[in-house]
Amino acid sequence: MQVCNRIEFSGQYRKWAFFNSPIIGKSLLTYTILALLFFHTPFCYAKKSPIIFIKKSYTQLSQIPLHHIKTPNDIAIRLQGIFSFQGLYQRTIQDFSSKLSSNESNTLFELFSSLMQKKAVQLISKLNNHHFTPHQYVIKSKSASEIIISAMGQSDRGELTINFFITPQHPWHIIDIGIGTTLLSRNWRSQFNKIFRKEGINKLCTRLQKKISLIKTH
Repeated sequence: MQVCNRIEFSGQYRKWAFFNSPIIGKSLLTYTILALLFFHTPFCYAKKSPIIFIKKSYTQLSQIPLHHIKTPNDIAIRLQGIFSFQGLYQRTIQDFSSKLSSNESNTLFELFSSLMQKKAVQLISKLNNHHFTPHQYVIKSKSASEIIISAMGQSDRGELTINFFITPQHPWHIIDIGIGTTLLSRNWRSQFNKIFRKEGINKLCTRLQKKISLIKTH
């Protein structure tokens, strides 16, 4: 388990010979610390870190002015570079994706994206209402398909952990979110599988259209 603190040099990332140089080492270390303090920029083993990505992403999400969100496209613009609806979609339909034609998959994805854009507003609003403040970020696991980062903190209901599932390589994107034992893709996959198995793709699309029309973004 890998934890990111404000400043941490360890293992292969600490070049002792370089830092011990009487001129280069001390000067570089001094200027590095001053730069970190001045810009208040987290340093976690490398310039590009998945933990830094999640910290910045969560800050951006929590600061979205929801009262300015009027259409699903407004939230989609805010989520660009942070969230991958395509990634979440693939995780959701994985049990029956091979049974869909290209046109069926494209239609379902458009509906799914519209639904998630509206749901995103509700999720962000819920987190803001609970006043969740992360105090620690941990890389929970890494695999060829995903990196899971846990954000642990305090909410008005006590300790809370949010698991962010992100793409395994940079540029990172969030592809799933878990709060407690609840996983976003798993919830939708269960519902989609049941409708697809009993009623088919057309009925699934019809139900999504109806659900989208009933959700208010503000």
